[in-house]
Amino acid sequence: MTANCNPIEQSSRSENKSIHKLKLLLVEGREDSAVFKELCHHWGIVDIQIMEMKGIDNLHARLEVLVRDPGFRALRSLAIARDADTDAQRAFQSVRDALSKCQPFKTRLPSKAGERSRNYPATSVFIVPDNLSSGNLETMLNRTKEGDATDACIDAFFDCLGREADFQLSGGRLDKARAYARIAASSNPARSVGHSVQASGIWNLNHESLVPVQKFLSGL
Repeated sequence: MTANCNPIEQSSRSENKSIHKLKLLLVEGREDSAVFKELCHHWGIVDIQIMEMKGIDNLHARLEVLVRDPGFRALRSLAIARDADTDAQRAFQSVRDALSKCQPFKTRLPSKAGERSRNYPATSVFIVPDNLSSGNLETMLNRTKEGDATDACIDAFFDCLGREADFQLSGGRLDKARAYARIAASSNPARSVGHSVQASGIWNLNHESLVPVQKFLSGL
């Protein structure tokens, strides 16, 4: 019996094999890939290929493979997106350091997050959630629903856990937990953050907090 293949996963594997578009965005992993693909689809951005790094620690190795890809010579724009975690500037510098270790990019280093170098391929970096703040993919999504009724319920939920179960989270870990709490509270819970962006109503993809990433993707 032949196993069924999820077309989304099949497409993802295909997109990670070789460069076939003029614009390429590298993201950390599967969840990031699903979110950025859905954002591009929502905003009508169709000319960006998205590849996974399989973890930010693999960025340098991924770059070394890409520069040997037959499609690299035709590449007009290379962008890299990674989480800020606890320090957006440090996260940007880590990407810049990885680029500087790869010969073709030594003269293509962006000066700061959100800006593009002028050479071909133009290189740029987006530090999630907004190039300035600490946080991660879930931080960016949580902001699109900040202050609504469900957000107040999530506050109460974690307050209760803190009092009754000594449950303590902060920073990016809390943002991840809050994102999954919102997904669980939806009428049709998704199985992951990546799939949740396809579900109507869980996140507001037209929210002003997403303007930085929308401008970044549109400008590649």
